[in-house]
Amino acid sequence: MTNTPGSPLHTGFHAGLLVQATRKGWPTQSTTACIALLVAAAEAMAPDPDLAEALRGLPERADAVSTLAAEPMAEAGRTFAAAGFLAFTGAGPYAAMAAIGAAKVRELGPVHAVAWPLEEMHHYRAQKEGDPLVMLAPDAASRPRALDTAIVGAGVGGRTLAILGAEDAEIAGLVERHLVLPPAHPLLLPLLAAIPLHHLAHAYAVARAEAGLGYPGAWPRGS
Repeated sequence: MTNTPGSPLHTGFHAGLLVQATRKGWPTQSTTACIALLVAAAEAMAPDPDLAEALRGLPERADAVSTLAAEPMAEAGRTFAAAGFLAFTGAGPYAAMAAIGAAKVRELGPVHAVAWPLEEMHHYRAQKEGDPLVMLAPDAASRPRALDTAIVGAGVGGRTLAILGAEDAEIAGLVERHLVLPPAHPLLLPLLAAIPLHHLAHAYAVARAEAGLGYPGAWPRGS
């Protein structure tokens, strides 16, 4: 699978999937487009009318999520800009999305950013006072541990941004900010959950640069 037509990855094997995305600027398109293509490949091998319909509507749904998330994530990026470390957490497919969120922050920040499995938050209470944490829990299966994480975070004075799949007054009352994603097919909801993370990483990097905390103009000699 590649987004370079005619490359060895595209032509040197029994089959090749071409990702319809560019890599202009930071390669966030190719991240989400790869996920969509893998889901589409799975649907082609095991046809599912509901999933096929959801895939056809995915571009419009992704645009809607991007519009929904842009300003809240810009505000979160500005609010967290002074932090030199960001943590992300999620369970199942959202652990993978948490890893994507951390990677985007590392690329753009540039700061240390890590992703922890949601369950691991309860073997080691990783969030400490003042620590920003982005918690992805838009599926019902994640909800119990997400609530535990929100309770612990509030108890230690952590700063949590929760990305949820439905309004949840209990979790919302424990975290600093939250975003509710619109309903979507469960195989495509992880992709949509990644979109706010791209907005967050970009806004965070811009805010840090404006505050003089971004990439230095040049590394010191001998470094």
